[in-house]
Amino acid sequence: AVAGAVEPGPASRAADERADAVPTWTTPPRLRVVTYNLLADQYAASDYAKAHLFNHCPPHHLDPAYRRSLAAQELLAYAGDILFLQEVDEKAFEGVLEPVLAAAGYDGRMTAKASTVREGSALFWRADRFKLVAWRTVVLKDLFGALWAAEEGEGCGSDHLALAARHAALLPALASSPALRDALAKVSTIAQVALLAPVEGGGGGDDGPILATNTHLFFHPAAPHIRTLHVAAMLAEAADVGARALAAGEIKEPATPLFCGDLNSDLNDGIPGTVELLREGALARGFWDWGLGAGFRYDDDGAAPSEGGPLPAPTRAAGDGLAPPDLTIPFTLSPADALATPYTNYVRSYSGLLDYVWADPRALRAVGVVPPRADFGAADFLPNAIYP
Repeated sequence: AVAGAVEPGPASRAADERADAVPTWTTPPRLRVVTYNLLADQYAASDYAKAHLFNHCPPHHLDPAYRRSLAAQELLAYAGDILFLQEVDEKAFEGVLEPVLAAAGYDGRMTAKASTVREGSALFWRADRFKLVAWRTVVLKDLFGALWAAEEGEGCGSDHLALAARHAALLPALASSPALRDALAKVSTIAQVALLAPVEGGGGGDDGPILATNTHLFFHPAAPHIRTLHVAAMLAEAADVGARALAAGEIKEPATPLFCGDLNSDLNDGIPGTVELLREGALARGFWDWGLGAGFRYDDDGAAPSEGGPLPAPTRAAGDGLAPPDLTIPFTLSPADALATPYTNYVRSYSGLLDYVWADPRALRAVGVVPPRADFGAADFLPNAIYP
């Protein structure tokens, strides 16, 4: 329950603009996918954020009670079939998003990051169209820790052997760089993998199964190699979920992959390794990501760095080389927007495309994209009174 005065909302809402941009619910074979970084309340409301990142925005528009309501309204306006959400506060999920979306006919789950912060990713799907067949939470620091332990002979069970087989291509990089292993053991990135099958006799009866992977990648600009390694690992895990379900007869045909989220990989200075890996299916050892990443050291005080605060500075240490791996992914993927979206993040000192929808072009073809607002000016930096 919430006590207190009801505050007025904005004269216009993002929900109204979005509702005008999309029709109502889709029917098979059409599928509407939404990916959205909601900006966690703890990052919006920190002293650093108020003083530096979002000092354009009046404090009452950064208040969680104000922002959560607008975010829920905007999400409903998209009428999406699958919602990939990032930076979801646990309180926002439990108090607003889960009950509001459940009332609108969605099932969903939230997974917190592997750290002390109480925010993470949430995946929702229309319950009249899809049912959950299999779920896997991928905690990347645990995955890489177990992989290295197996390489060191500390784990020899069937699960360890299967893990090592799935990620064998990553081992040379881990073996070559203690600094890389240290960083991978600290970064709190997680991925949600959901295998969704059509509801028999329901609105999804003509759909095929969907293998949905949702993530929010590490943000540090000097660590593109961490993002690239994480993508390769989580997609290998997603492929394993799909293969196991197919072998067990839980689905009757291979699932179509969807990979969405905030990849913290913009196109402002060229194509980053994360995007190259996804669009080409492989990443060369000589790609520039590896050279930049070789100098990254996770040298802060042990607490995970926050997107709402200053960055820990990367440092270089002699004698710690990084042997780039031969990276591939198990899917054929294409960006739904053809990488043409000018930005998904728009703040005072930065704008860029960070949020992506990737799908198998052999199964799914984009028939429309909701564009970002084109007339943003200095007064409209995100967040603002209309866009939460």
